[in-house]
Amino acid sequence: MPEHSDIQSCYVQAKGLRLHYLMRSPISTETQTPTLIFLHGFPEYSGVWHHQLDFFGQIARAIALDLPGYNRSEGPGALAEFSVPNLVEIVAEFIRQVSDGQPVVLVAHDWGGALAWPLAARYPELLSHLIILNAAHPSTFTREMMQNPKQRAMSDYIHTFLSSDAEKALADDDFALLKQHSITHVKGGISPELETGYRDSWQCDGVLTRMLNYYRAMPQLFPREGSDTSSLDKQNGGPTKQLADFKIPQIYIRVPTLVLWGEQDSAFDISVLDGLSEYIDDYTEQRFPDATHWLHHEEPEAISSAISQFLAR
Repeated sequence: MPEHSDIQSCYVQAKGLRLHYLMRSPISTETQTPTLIFLHGFPEYSGVWHHQLDFFGQIARAIALDLPGYNRSEGPGALAEFSVPNLVEIVAEFIRQVSDGQPVVLVAHDWGGALAWPLAARYPELLSHLIILNAAHPSTFTREMMQNPKQRAMSDYIHTFLSSDAEKALADDDFALLKQHSITHVKGGISPELETGYRDSWQCDGVLTRMLNYYRAMPQLFPREGSDTSSLDKQNGGPTKQLADFKIPQIYIRVPTLVLWGEQDSAFDISVLDGLSEYIDDYTEQRFPDATHWLHHEEPEAISSAISQFLAR
């Protein structure tokens, strides 16, 4: 990310892990300022939120976390500890450590959103608001994976991250596959400084394995279209279940929630937004017809404006 002298690089202990985060806050204030915490997704890092840190850091404590195991943040040791429930506990403890005892605004994208949804459901007292960017709610995502072949096809990339040689495949040719998965899909591209930040984060010792472990520790896998379930179990370690064996989780959100969505997302079918208000007490949605999964890169000013308006209601 571009260098900003007023953005601090900080560390805190949470659940025995040394977590790294970036923070910008007003130089001085007479009153307590709100805290906004930003969670990135795969295969990103805290620096992707630099636009939001610049914008909100002038009026609030704006914090961007390196997810556990990413970039400069330590990650769990055992694969099983990369389960969503355990990662949620780590992030919840991080919030407690940096929140000054006040509810925070949680903003999350992609895998950050996959953790933010259940965190908001389990610990609503930690949040004043939840803001999600292109991260499907677990209930509607499971429904679409069960019922929608298009969503299963769009999620097929997950299986490529499960092989034993996935680290080598992602690192080859100067991380060509990782760039193809992320950077090359950003409309308008990203700055050379930010691309260097990606590469530096991917080169951290063991980080590729820790990033992939988010996928490898998923509690269950949907079968690939036209594939034999038993062969998938043998290849990827499973457990892969038949579609009929899945149940839609009932995850309800009691804090005011804003969903910002790029409609040209190649990872999620737009149908994951259908019926979402049934799971959220106070729901606001704003769509960006021309944006992709990476709308925080493509529409940074519009994203900051939408968040500001939502918080000012």
